[in-house]
Amino acid sequence: PPNLTIDEFIPECKPFAEPYSCPLCEGILYESVIDKCGHSFCLECSENLLKQSQKCPFSNLALMPPLPMNIVVNTVLEKQIVFCRNKKLGCEWQGKLGDRKNHLNHECLKEVINCEYVPDCETRDLREKIIEHVKVCPFRLVQCEYCDETMTFQNLEYHNKICPNIPVDCSNKCGLKVPLNKLKYHLEEECDNTVVECPFNLVGCEFYDIRLKLKAHLDKDLERHLRMITNKIHNLEKGLVDANLRIDDLSNENNSLKKNIQILNEQIINNSTNINNSLNI
Repeated sequence: PPNLTIDEFIPECKPFAEPYSCPLCEGILYESVIDKCGHSFCLECSENLLKQSQKCPFSNLALMPPLPMNIVVNTVLEKQIVFCRNKKLGCEWQGKLGDRKNHLNHECLKEVINCEYVPDCETRDLREKIIEHVKVCPFRLVQCEYCDETMTFQNLEYHNKICPNIPVDCSNKCGLKVPLNKLKYHLEEECDNTVVECPFNLVGCEFYDIRLKLKAHLDKDLERHLRMITNKIHNLEKGLVDANLRIDDLSNENNSLKKNIQILNEQIINNSTNINNSLNI
């Protein structure tokens, strides 16, 4: 079927367009090209013709693709006023033929187009329906609100299960939501419901309860903790004195052993000398 018919022109422009018909499709020349014989064809008609035969159907002369555009004819026709080719579907646009392609490609709500997420999405429908479709298309691109990673909507549910920044409920049920990748730190260092030891456990405090109660414990038992630290220091000092005494004892014992070893070495030397003298007699 022809890409352009006389009925697509407004009545006032039909007389200007009617003389320019394509001999192949019998419609009005659309994006006209011209062969070296002077015959004009629609661009698409010429491409179909060249697939079958590279000869002019009227003069039988060879055709060398690509055929040049027929600028004169195209200039005349592109100035004529036409209806939208989707007029029967309800589009009321009319304008110059030269502007219609832009209208169909970007504006006409009655034009059938592909979803913009092709080839993943195979939906094809009127532009007015595609406009609504892309808002809910499972292949539309969305951004994770927690980590800013971009993905298709259909993958968002899975991503939310592994997103390192997605807020999750504290497993200790403290009432807070924390990023998944910070949950371990929260439990160990922040969570009020985590069971912890008193920081003074090294000096003997036996407190072992949730972190929420730790502050009150520290405030309440401050004086006791100070006594425990004092006692710990006292015991350490006493142990240090005992250790120094023990070191002194070991040092004296070591000196005594050295003297005994020296004496034994001297005795061994003397005995060895006496034995040698006896053997030489």
